[in-house]
Amino acid sequence: MRQTLGAIALLLLSCTANISGGDARTDGGPGATGLGPTGGGAANGPGGPNGGGSGPGSAGASSSPLDCPSSATPKADISARIRRLTRLELENTLADLLGDKTRALAQGIEADTFAIGYSTGDERGVSSNYVDALKGVAESASAQLATAPEQKALVASCNVDAKSAAACASTFIKAFGARALRRPLSQAELDGLTTVYQAGTASVAAGDPSAALDAGLTYAVRALLQSSDFIFRTELGAPGATGASVTLTAYEAAAALSYALIASPPDAALTEQASSGALMTPDQLSAEGHRLLQAYPDRFARQAERFVREWLTIDVTSPAWAKDGKLYPEASPAFKGALDKETELFLRDWAQNPSLKTLLTSSKSFVSKDNAPAYGLTLTAADFMPTQLDAAQRSGVLTLPSYLGSRAHTDSSSPVLRGVAVMKKFLCLEPPPVPAMVPPLPPADTSGAKTTRERFAMHTQIAFCQACHQSFDPMGNSFEHYDAIGRYRVQENGEPIDSSGALVGSSSAAPVADAVALSTLLATAPDVHACFVRQTYRFTVGRKESDADACAMSGLTKLFDDKQLDVRELMLALVTAPDALSRIAMTPDP
Repeated sequence: MRQTLGAIALLLLSCTANISGGDARTDGGPGATGLGPTGGGAANGPGGPNGGGSGPGSAGASSSPLDCPSSATPKADISARIRRLTRLELENTLADLLGDKTRALAQGIEADTFAIGYSTGDERGVSSNYVDALKGVAESASAQLATAPEQKALVASCNVDAKSAAACASTFIKAFGARALRRPLSQAELDGLTTVYQAGTASVAAGDPSAALDAGLTYAVRALLQSSDFIFRTELGAPGATGASVTLTAYEAAAALSYALIASPPDAALTEQASSGALMTPDQLSAEGHRLLQAYPDRFARQAERFVREWLTIDVTSPAWAKDGKLYPEASPAFKGALDKETELFLRDWAQNPSLKTLLTSSKSFVSKDNAPAYGLTLTAADFMPTQLDAAQRSGVLTLPSYLGSRAHTDSSSPVLRGVAVMKKFLCLEPPPVPAMVPPLPPADTSGAKTTRERFAMHTQIAFCQACHQSFDPMGNSFEHYDAIGRYRVQENGEPIDSSGALVGSSSAAPVADAVALSTLLATAPDVHACFVRQTYRFTVGRKESDADACAMSGLTKLFDDKQLDVRELMLALVTAPDALSRIAMTPDP
């Protein structure tokens, strides 16, 4: 690589296990940046629907209005950097190089870390375990060498003698290496790989040019797949560039665009655009971005699914899903697997027309015999069928059982976990710190027919608990129709469910009857749109916004609203803006 970066993967813990429910990812709320939920505007505290930003839940948001330029497009400054491929990106890259049989190999790499709440964060390095696993991936992937287009292009004359084989190998290494590293190889890199190739040819018995060629190319492929330039993609600009800022090379721009939208390396058409220099303006980038979205809808759908799963921390393998078997015997491995598949199908279907409004309000999902119990249905078909659910009970991703169970305890629902999730994920606010001494929650009292809401209310009536809990409990209470595995209920222990709540901490604060009403309100709230833009920015760009980015976030929010909340258009805007190719130059280490 042109420059060594001392990148260390950071796993940032949420401030409190009590509130975060074990979610080790950080959302990087406004307490870190000073940005309010509307990109610098006043954040509402829990004291009232339009309270000032000084109460709990405001997390230090500035109350000063933004003074942004009206004509120029706001700019978000990004430093020159390198970014490690995620598991999904590695999977797609291997498949493009060596065929679909290599996809599963990416799962042999250690799980993605979440430096900024997302696997795409740029503060991720590699561990010794990662390096060891990558070696295994390279060895296994090279066994599929015959599927590479460059290998198929080799002709019979390549096997005549060592000289012919060496000439063919040179052609292969140049072409395959350019695809693997997403740019043309330098002469020094070609020379190094030729040396590796020669070592491979020496590993087989003399006199068999065909075997020697295959062995040499296998060695070269393994070396490429373990290269730092393969596993990291650069955003450093041209070698030797000077000045306060650098411009990405056309090949870096192509990779940034393609990985952001479809989690894949540039295809042949995009690479050709980069090679011809026709990829250096916003219009050129936008045209290619739209082409990629149209050409690879399934890959965009997987990218969109990954974003939503990471944003909302939907994970049926998390500790929250180790449900009490006596209370929830339905929560079998097959049930949890079906909920996970339902989530995949729901999100990939949504990604065909990915409006934030649809994500939060659709009553369509996918049901089979294994997840039917979550909906009170009895089915015999193993296949998942598109199903219109009761719109009075289900509204978008927040009422999916996989999400609800991920935001619950193992033995009960949790208004706190669910309310805090709305506060952090949709309003970009952080809950106040938990006091040092917190009294324990009263145990479930089935003899007294106490509901979960009543048990939590007994706990939060304590004076010093109220200040914190009033900033998220009203939102969490609206989910009380759903138990710990996401089933809809009208009673708990014989008592009627009270799902009344409110959206608080928002300029759209208002009472709501239940989670369906809350989801509808979230879909229309301007500060939710602003927070969603910030979450999408973190995932797509791989960094957390700063105070200096407030005007850029405000401009992007306006664009998002103008585009009818289309997530594709938002992601595309993030990687095709006028400053998309600009990076702040790195300061060399002394």
